[in-house]
Amino acid sequence: MSEERFIELATKYLSQETSKEETASLYSYLEKDEYYALFNCIKEKWNEKSESNEQPSFNVEKSLRTLESKIRKVEPTFTFSKPERTANRFRINPMILRIAATVLIMVSVAGGYLYYTHFSKAKVDETIWQEKTTALGEKAIIMLLDGSIVTLNADSKFRYPQHFEGRQREVFLEGEAFFEVSKDSAKPFIVHSNNLATTVLGTKFNIKAFAGDENIEVSLVEGKVKVSNVNAVGNEDIIILKPNQQFVYYKEAAISSVEVFEPQKETGWIENNLKYDDEPLSKIFVELERTYGVKFVLADKSAGNKKLTVNFKNDSFRTVSEVIKKLTGLNYKTTKENNRITKITFYKK
Repeated sequence: MSEERFIELATKYLSQETSKEETASLYSYLEKDEYYALFNCIKEKWNEKSESNEQPSFNVEKSLRTLESKIRKVEPTFTFSKPERTANRFRINPMILRIAATVLIMVSVAGGYLYYTHFSKAKVDETIWQEKTTALGEKAIIMLLDGSIVTLNADSKFRYPQHFEGRQREVFLEGEAFFEVSKDSAKPFIVHSNNLATTVLGTKFNIKAFAGDENIEVSLVEGKVKVSNVNAVGNEDIIILKPNQQFVYYKEAAISSVEVFEPQKETGWIENNLKYDDEPLSKIFVELERTYGVKFVLADKSAGNKKLTVNFKNDSFRTVSEVIKKLTGLNYKTTKENNRITKITFYKK
């Protein structure tokens, strides 16, 4: 994999020109930290241009001046000069050379490609929908063509268009996901989950809307969102959330409330950090099963009413099982299929 190819794919992705194969190829690059960081750099510059309603472009001379300024923070005496004189005048840290080479590649490849696409971009007339489904114990990161990033939790389904057409960016969620939405004031981003619609312009928020759960929760981390609910008589209730506010919709009663929430508790699942405050064991087991892809079973259903306060920080399911054993006084046994643990059963000693 080459940096030139990565930058070509990144710029095509941001200008909504990638095919399925190219999008998949870009995702494979982004599994590496260095490419993920470079993509965020390109996306940030791209979004700056988008907000000013300019066609994304790169000015080589300006880019070199900007790069020179950044490098001087590390090497105060650094200055760009003609190649034949560089070796005699400067000693540059290899890491700086790597940064410089990366930026220069980005300027040349991305600049040429954007010039071409500015004149040859074809309009997509028909919406092509993509769908990502995660199994128990599986998470997925989905990068949308507008630069937004969706982290999909286990046992969830996310449906989205390959290209956003019209005046809105609409997607559909069943399960749980954390959204980092690229700002576009002219094209709101709308997430449909059950009978709720969450509308944003650019922000970070979490939606939890599993079919089997009693509630649907929209938790705002950053920015501002509008949550609308079409009730039983066809009227629309609209709530505007501020950071650290959570909209909770109670399905059975068909009522809602706005509460303050703890960000780590609602979004910790992204890094397998699970926090529970006086939660029933039966509810905890549902989330542990999603996270680890291993069935957590209670032989005695009455034990499901036991409430625990516990914080798991990216622990293995074996560690989690031992902690639960210690806190509840229950014992457990494991069941294997094809030499893999598939079920953990807790029972009274």
